[in-house]
Formats: sequence, C-alpha cells, structure tokens
Amino acid sequence: KTLLISIAIFDQAVIFWVILKLYQSEHIKQKIFPICLGSFAVGLAWLSIGYWYNLYLFFVSGAFAIFLAFKDKKSLAKLVAVLLLIWSIGTFIGLLQIVPAYVINQFSGRSGGFDSQSAQGYAISFSELLNFFYLTPRRGLDAYLYLGIVPLIFLVFSVYSKSRFKKFFWPVFLFFLAAALKGLPVFGLIHRLPLFNLFQGAARFLLVSNFASAILVGFGAQQIQHWIESGNQILAEKKINFITAIIGLILIAAMIIYWANWPAFISLLISGALLLLTYFVFWKFSVKHFLFPVLLILTILDFTLFFYRFYAPEYVNRTKYDRGSPIFKALKQIPQGRIFPLFPDDWDDVYFYNVLKKAAPHFEDAPYLFDLERATYKPNYQNLERIESVEINDPLLNVEMGRLLALVGTRQLVTTGGEEKLNKLYRTTSVPTGRAYEENGKITREYTKTDNSVAERIKLFNQRLPLVNFLGIKYILSMHRLEAGNIDIKDFVLAAFAPLAIMGNGNPPMPVFIYENPNAKPLAYFTKVSGYKTNPDEIYQAFKSGDFKDIFVECSDCAAEKFSGKGSISLIKKENGLVKLQTISEDKQFLVFTQNYLPGWRAFIDGNEVEMYKVNTVFPGVFVPAGEHEVIFKYDYWSL
Repeated sequence: KTLLISIAIFDQAVIFWVILKLYQSEHIKQKIFPICLGSFAVGLAWLSIGYWYNLYLFFVSGAFAIFLAFKDKKSLAKLVAVLLLIWSIGTFIGLLQIVPAYVINQFSGRSGGFDSQSAQGYAISFSELLNFFYLTPRRGLDAYLYLGIVPLIFLVFSVYSKSRFKKFFWPVFLFFLAAALKGLPVFGLIHRLPLFNLFQGAARFLLVSNFASAILVGFGAQQIQHWIESGNQILAEKKINFITAIIGLILIAAMIIYWANWPAFISLLISGALLLLTYFVFWKFSVKHFLFPVLLILTILDFTLFFYRFYAPEYVNRTKYDRGSPIFKALKQIPQGRIFPLFPDDWDDVYFYNVLKKAAPHFEDAPYLFDLERATYKPNYQNLERIESVEINDPLLNVEMGRLLALVGTRQLVTTGGEEKLNKLYRTTSVPTGRAYEENGKITREYTKTDNSVAERIKLFNQRLPLVNFLGIKYILSMHRLEAGNIDIKDFVLAAFAPLAIMGNGNPPMPVFIYENPNAKPLAYFTKVSGYKTNPDEIYQAFKSGDFKDIFVECSDCAAEKFSGKGSISLIKKENGLVKLQTISEDKQFLVFTQNYLPGWRAFIDGNEVEMYKVNTVFPGVFVPAGEHEVIFKYDYWSL
C-alpha cells in the first residue's frame, strides 16, 4: 500500500507538471519530452494496479488542462488532444496488466460494483476533520487528513495568494474533501458515474485532496515570502497571530472533547507545543534567509514525532513476526493442509466477554489487532510461512467461491450473488458458577452470562460439513472447543493448541484450538459425477439443495457416464502455479483439482493439453483415461 500511494503521489506531480509544460511550450520539439514523461507516468500508474486513483487523476488532470486554456479555444483543443494522446500511450503500456485484471475481475464478487452505502463505509465523519489539527492515534483512513502544523498554517496563508492556480486547487481540495465526508451528497453523485461504482471507500478521494492541499501549501509559503521581501513584515505577523490563535482555540476545544482519551490528548498536547514553537519561529526568525529552513526542520521534526509515536507499536509487532506466531509454529508441527479460521471476527469479542467480562475495544484501536489478523487471515504473512489458508483478504475472490465460503463463515466481502453469512447472533445463556449462598433460609445459586453466539453458529457449520470437505479444508482454527456445548462434529481431531498471548497486561492468553478434518478432500481426487448441467446457477442450487454432497460438471456436450471414483493419484511436484500428478486407474475417471477455476489454468495429460470443466461452479476438473498417466495443471496466463 505504501508503494502504491507513493506512485500515486509521484504520478500526480508528474502529470500536472507535464500539462503545465505542454501549455507553456510553443514548438513541437519542446513537447516531446513532456509527452514521453507523461506517458511513462500513466503507464506506471496502470502497472502499479492503482486503478482507482487513475480514474480520479484522469478527470482532474483534464479539468486542469481546461482551466489553463479555457479562454483560448485553439490552445484548449490542442492541449486536450495531447493529454488524450498521453493517456492513450500510457494505457497501451498498461494493457499488460489491464487485460488480465479485467478478465479475472469478471469472476470477482466485486465485478458488479458497490452500492453507494457500502462504498461509503470508509468515509470520514465531520468530527474527524479535527485530524487536520492533530494526527489521530488510530491508523485509519482519517489519518490521511493530517498535514503537519507548519503545512497547515501555510495552507491557510494560501487564501491570500494572488496566484491564478489557487483558483483551481482550492476548489479541487474542497471538492474531494467533501467527497470523502459521510452525510454529504457529493460522494453519492460521483458514485453514480460509470466506473466510479467499482471502487470502495470514499476516503480514497483524500489522495487527490491531499495533492491539491500540498500545492496550496506551496502557494502559502510563497505568499509569506512575498510579504517579507516586499517589506510587509508587519502584515505577515498580524496574519500569523490571527491564524495561530484560531488553530490554538481549535486545539483547546479538541482537548476538552478528548479529555478522557489519553492517546488523543497526548497527541493534542504535542500539536499545541509544535504550534507554539512555530509561532516563536515566525516571531524570532522573520528574516527570509532563516525562516524557511527553520520551518522545514520543524516540519520534519513534526512528522518524525508523530510517525514514531503512532507507528512504533506496529513496528514492534512486525519484529515479533520473525519469531513466528504460536499458531504458525503449531501448524508447522502437523502435516500440511488447507486451514480455515472459524469466525475470527468474533474471537476478541468472545474473549473479552467470557474471560475479561467486559466489552472489546474498537477493532482498529485494539493493540492486538496486528497479531490477531496475522494469525487468522492476513495472506502475505501466511504465504511467507508457507501456510495455505482459505480465509484470505482478496478483492479478486470470485463470486462463486465467495458465496460458498459465506456459508461456512468467511469474513470476506461478497458483493454480488452472495449468500447470507453465518452472522453474529449475540445470544447469551445463564450458566451456574458453582457458588451458592443462603439468604432468608433459601439457597441461592450464582449464575453468570456466557456468550454462546459462536456455539449457535457452529451448529449451522456442523450441518455444512460436506461443503467444508469439498473445499479441502484440512484444519479448523477455533477459539472455542468444538466439542463444547453438546456440539458433536464427528471425526474432528484436536491436532494442536496454540495460546495467543496478545492481550498484554498479564491477561490470560486467547485459546486457539486447531482441529484436523480427516474427511477433507485432497488437492486432486477421482470422484463420481452426479450429473452434467450447462447453467452455473442450476449447478449451484443443485449442489446446495443436495447438502453439498454431489458433484455436478458444467458441460453442454458431455455424454452421461458413470465413474467409480477408484484409482490412485500421487503428487509428484507442487510449485507455485504448477502441479504434477501421477494417476493409475482401471477405468476412465473424472479428476477434480481443488484450486479456483480462473483464466490461466491449463491441464495436460501425458504432455497433451486437454479441456477443463467447472466442478460445482468453483473447481476445474478433467477426464482421465484408464491406465497410468502424467497429469499436469499449470497456471500460464500470457501476461502474468
């Protein structure tokens, strides 16, 4: 994400500079370098897969071109034409990524886009506008607002600038800030435009707003310099007195609001100290040769303090990664297999309710967040540990797989065609504690409330075990004992126990039980075929109505055949994107390969490519002749 945002910031600066140079260039030779640089920037943006900011950048850069040449129709036509040429060349370069992403995205649960309410889930609230004046202790999208105290003062000073560019960048800054705010209609209007509905999170508009504010900060600094050089130092001092007083009053009001929130209060104190220090610098060094270098040093100090303060805890957590999570260590001690954390969104809620007898903190504010997510579903960490997890944070999760995972309790978003997830039920039961006391001659027993929402959901999970088997889930991670509460999940074996000591302050560790599912389907297996159908929705409904025990193949011209499902399959080689198998069977068989059916998978039998068929809408499968054969599945997409 850091690399993506860095490229986005670079591209914005380059493309706006290119448009300005093209506008100022009179000869074709002067335009060649800006055109090449602009095309490179656009191509880089596509190759970085930052499609959402490309969309914003295209329209804002086009608006900038119109702004520059608005009064001259001839210049306007030329500038817009060259800008379209730059985007065309850059997009042609980006086709290397755009084409496969588009093809694969058609399988995604997000291909149908987001409704306005879902997409605005990451918008910021009006109260979070205070984060212009201090950096939030939370590492959320609201942290995008913070500019630093010195840049914030310069931003306000830009109001006095007479530069005509200010007339463009102030509306851009305010418009995209408004687009990121909950409750305003701006985002809703933009979201109704074609393509914009494919992207999630109103706060992503802040990237454009931040760029515009950075330009305005420059104009503000330029205005101060102009006042000093022209002898208007008294005017500059009056303005800085007024601006400092306003920001100071806002900080005092925020301190009153966040009096009980210690991290926020400390942050406000730091901001207040930096504001006073900045005011002293303006008063003491109001000579042009010293003012800006000192303010630059102060700005660097500002960001260093805040990033150390709010990101140091995450850095410490990242260093823990080298030692490995107890879950990862436990999984390495047992045979490899696909894992699935059961209802991980509930783990901290249940732990706090049942163990600590209090409510869990806001998830993003929780100090244990990094370790808990890393242990349950963060794909990068699990890939590095060579752990195959079904629970992944993947925007390209295909809708067919997404709706099946929803039925077993995935935390992932399925936006189109999804099933109702195994949602939290929040049911409590009164349980005797074993303690009693006598009152008025009567024995009164003590009871405590226990959260059994997970237990209720496990009952539904138990009914869908054939689906768990079909998905090849070998290990279940659970914070609850599956055998507790009269829940009988047959054949499951407790393979390991991994206490997560991530709650701190001497609290008991979070118990994590690792259960082995001996009935999980392997990477590849022979099977009987229940029937052939041509309509994927019919296949899904038939698979579901049969309690996930049947195998349906999507095929329009396959003859009805019976397969015994008998034979042997040996795994010869398994690499990233390559699986080699050795099969032996007395009769023709149908082989299921339990990997997502996506463009790029190819199947070969004895070196000859064969056709693949969709199995139960999610997995590829092939017909294998009788005898002994080498079967290879290879992921080979032309541009990846």
